Amino acid sequence: MNNIKHLFIGLLSVFFLASCNEELFVPKNIHDSVLAPSITSFEPSSGEPGTQITIKGDNLSSVQYALIGGDTTQILYRYTNNDIVLKTAGNESSGKITLINPRGSCQSEDEFTVIDIKPSVYSIDPVPTAWTAYTEYQVNGSNLNGVYEITIGDVKMQLSDKNNERLVFKIPYFESSETLSLLLFYKENGATVTIVATDRLPVDNPVIEPVITTQIPEQVFPETQLILQGEYLDRITAVRFDSSEVRIISQEPTELRIMVPAIPAEVSMVEGMLSIVHNGGLETIIDSTFVIATGTVYNYVSWFGITMGVRCYESALSYENNNNFFNCATGQIFSACDYASIKNDIDFFFSISGGNIQLNNPSSSSSQIKNFKCNGTGALPAEAGVNTTMYYILKDDKPAEYELKQKILANQLDYIKLSMLDTSLGISASATNPSSNNPRWRDFPGIADNTSYWRVGDVLVFRTTNDGVYPGRLGFMQIVDVYLSGTTADNNTETSIYRSTVTINIWYQKKLE
Repeated sequence: MNNIKHLFIGLLSVFFLASCNEELFVPKNIHDSVLAPSITSFEPSSGEPGTQITIKGDNLSSVQYALIGGDTTQILYRYTNNDIVLKTAGNESSGKITLINPRGSCQSEDEFTVIDIKPSVYSIDPVPTAWTAYTEYQVNGSNLNGVYEITIGDVKMQLSDKNNERLVFKIPYFESSETLSLLLFYKENGATVTIVATDRLPVDNPVIEPVITTQIPEQVFPETQLILQGEYLDRITAVRFDSSEVRIISQEPTELRIMVPAIPAEVSMVEGMLSIVHNGGLETIIDSTFVIATGTVYNYVSWFGITMGVRCYESALSYENNNNFFNCATGQIFSACDYASIKNDIDFFFSISGGNIQLNNPSSSSSQIKNFKCNGTGALPAEAGVNTTMYYILKDDKPAEYELKQKILANQLDYIKLSMLDTSLGISASATNPSSNNPRWRDFPGIADNTSYWRVGDVLVFRTTNDGVYPGRLGFMQIVDVYLSGTTADNNTETSIYRSTVTINIWYQKKLE
């Protein structure tokens, strides 16, 4: 067991699993890159901190690091293999742009000129009297985009929001017997300048142990989301499986969502210690025999880590592969340019409808399909697909549905059949979804929370009906992540660039019962 367990260390890459000797199919992905990057152009040529820089070139989708004048800068968007967007953070100096991916690096011919701005602090909300762990503060002022770092003493704060008028941060746990000031740092003519934003205040960070009330499952499936509930979970700074750090997806005082790591393709399970790190480095074991296992699925094919593009208007730019349309049987992702030849093979796709992310039923979505463009021009005809896909969102507050959701996430699917769903859950064709089988993302601002809206962590049951054959194949979809760029106002104009994505895991029936 220990030998198998140690194979896991350091391996966190996504892999795709097909069982019962099915041929393994790796979907197309615009993020693949096998060559060193190159830069052909960038714009603008100068800007203040907070400026977005659009770079054109080749092999850019796998760029891991970007520098301006030798200083690290933020990678804001990776649109395609030919263009990415950087955002200056304030720490950069004027100079050439450098991009680095796993295959090599490149440098721009021209320099980007950093325009200095001088930040000013007007107030801090709430007014601090002591530095208490996990308290959130907002610094109000002007030209705050120029601030590239905030510290309390020498402890760095992580910014959750930053613009010219405000800086928002939450104090991490740390210990100090000294009184400390809040310090802001910016650059002027390449030299660092310090702003003392407060007088010296005491540190008040008592040790409060996080409490996890969720019963850890006997085994979990790799590359799925595990939800832990309890109290003081915002005091957790890291989650570890043996010596490897586990990705934290979201974190609140009463809920922590983590991504279960992948395991080596040559093994079916690994066992190790799951622990949390909290209160300045204390480590607590929450499961000494945490099992990650692929299980045995006889009648399903599985596709993990699928990132789907959301429909975008692209009148000003040329993008061919937007990763928009998906076929569950093969795991293939298609672009708008493929539509004429693959429309009969589409099982679902995501789009923007009324400013919201919507999951679509191809046979009733001609009004959405007509908005897709190939290479930035030529909207598709208002021509619906053939397949009918109907969705049902499993709800955590219904015991039978919650139990089914846990079985899906643990990959225990061998006994899940259509008849079981109809009998125990009452999921029928007419009641699959009350919203015309087009459920929407409910975390979007202004959208009410009800059974027609999904969010990250949800699992959806879906059925695809082909050529009029009902009930069709059964599938399950886990919403792993949603990346939203732009604003509602931007998304509804054809001159905007909207590049949002939804990452999902799919389990799909290989054949009808």
